[in-house]
Amino acid sequence: MKTWSDEYTAAGASPRVLDIGTGTGNLAGSFAEREAVVTGVDISSGMLSQARKRYGSKITFIQADALSLGGLCDNSFDIVTAGFVLHEMPSDYRVKVLLEMKRLANRFVVVVDYIPNWNPVVAAVEKIEGSYYHQFLNEITGQLRKLS
Repeated sequence: MKTWSDEYTAAGASPRVLDIGTGTGNLAGSFAEREAVVTGVDISSGMLSQARKRYGSKITFIQADALSLGGLCDNSFDIVTAGFVLHEMPSDYRVKVLLEMKRLANRFVVVVDYIPNWNPVVAAVEKIEGSYYHQFLNEITGQLRKLS
């Protein structure tokens, strides 16, 4: 089975990857380990500090809001990812982030998230916290369809 990295390796190129909301860099690091040229963006200096300790110069890290990337050119990354971050955003902001990801992606937009824990205690905590997760589950499929 061919993978995305096989395609780039065969072409003698390294894919350019942008990871939005990179946090501690786990998803970005997975791409970097496969020889991609990776940029990770996060608004949190604390998260980026941890990511830099873990990955050093293997990844370029930028502290910025996901909607403050206007200095990056359209289609400047082969793959733009967002892992475990979109569900934390209000719906209108999430749509803007998805549109920004589409603007920056030359080939692929990749969204990684998780299946909810239907434990009633977790559900109660999410309700108290004002979590966007259930709203995210109801809206994300339609929001992604609008991008294509």
